Amino acid sequence: MNRREFASWLGLGLVAASLPAALAACTPEPEAVAPEEPDDLNDEASNGETGEGTGESGTAVGTVADLDASGQLMAQTPSGPVLVIRDPDNDSGLLAVDPTCPHAGCEVDWQDGDQTFVCPCHQSIFATDGSRTSGPANSGLTVYEATIEGDEVFVQA
Repeated sequence: MNRREFASWLGLGLVAASLPAALAACTPEPEAVAPEEPDDLNDEASNGETGEGTGESGTAVGTVADLDASGQLMAQTPSGPVLVIRDPDNDSGLLAVDPTCPHAGCEVDWQDGDQTFVCPCHQSIFATDGSRTSGPANSGLTVYEATIEGDEVFVQA
């Protein structure tokens, strides 16, 4: 065997050896499936023992005291993140939105002075009803129903 044949066989061997790794890298990973929680865990969460739970009223996302202290509540629900504020037009009402900007997935901030939700990434602006008022986002924010029961804030997400 001469050098040229040796180099050809060596190159072919390297290609053949790297083929499984290349195929594995191009194969999509299977979607992870979250394990189901037993019903008794949800019941336990609903009675307030864990601080946040899901029940008939929705998901508990915090207390009224926390909302009033910070001006907003940011929480994770089974449906995803939620941002809750007091309704600027109705002191006893609440507004709840999915804070994920539909443009690039950044988390919007509540601007109390302007009474708007603003995306810090590309400056999309959303009204209190979730509708887009300006910026590169092509749709509004998802709006949820929020209620106060006792001293807890609940969101139907």
